Amino acid sequence: MIRPMNFRVPTDEDIHTAFKQGEAAVVALFHDVATQMSELAQQVAKQGEILQELQARLAKTGHNSSKPPSSDGYGKGKRTTSLRKSGDKPNGGQPGHEGQTLMATEYPERTVTYEVASCAHCQASLQGIEVDGYEERQVFDLPAIQIDVTAPRSTGFDVTEYQEQADLAREGLALLADAPPERRAVLLEWAAFADFLVARLPELEKDWKAHREALHAAGELPDTQQHR
Repeated sequence: MIRPMNFRVPTDEDIHTAFKQGEAAVVALFHDVATQMSELAQQVAKQGEILQELQARLAKTGHNSSKPPSSDGYGKGKRTTSLRKSGDKPNGGQPGHEGQTLMATEYPERTVTYEVASCAHCQASLQGIEVDGYEERQVFDLPAIQIDVTAPRSTGFDVTEYQEQADLAREGLALLADAPPERRAVLLEWAAFADFLVARLPELEKDWKAHREALHAAGELPDTQQHR
C-alpha cells in the first residue's frame, strides 16, 4: 500500500534564512526541494501503474478472460445489436421452396466395416456367428485444401520463360514497395538473375553450337542430323 507523501514547501522565512546564511544554505534548501520532487514523481508513477492494473482487472469479464461468467454479477455487458431490420418473412426455408438433400452415393471412395465383437445386452461373444444384417451410413468430408506449387525449369535456350519470371518478380516488388529491404531481397535477386539469363542465353546458345560443331568434326560427338 502506498501512503500519501507529505511534501514540505519552504516558507518565506526558510528562504529568507537561507539567503542570510549564504550560498551553501540556499543550495541545500534547493536540493531538499528537488529530492522531494523526485520522490513525488516516483510515487505518482507507481500510483499510475497500480491504477492501470486495477482498471484492467475491473475490465475483465467472463467473456474476455478466464473468469467464470458467474463472477460478472448481476450487471449485463453491452451486447452487439444488429442493424438489420426484421423482414415480413419467417426465418428458415420459405413455403414452396424445394429443399436439397445430400443423397448417398452408389460408389463411395472407400468402405470401412466396423464389426461388433460382443452382444450389447448380454456381452456374449459374437465371433464366428454369421452376420444377419448391417446398417450403412455415409460421411461426406471435404478434402484438405493444398497449394499446388509448380517449379518451372527451362531445358533449352528459350528466354521467354525467364522474361516472364522477371516480369512476375517486378510485379511482386511493386506490391512490396513499402516493405523492408529484407522482404524485397529475394524478389530483387530473382529479377536480376532472370535478366542475366535473358541477356546471356543467346550468347551461350551460339557458343554451344560452335562447340558442338567442333565435337562433330573431331568425331567425339555423333552427327544426329544424318540419321534423321
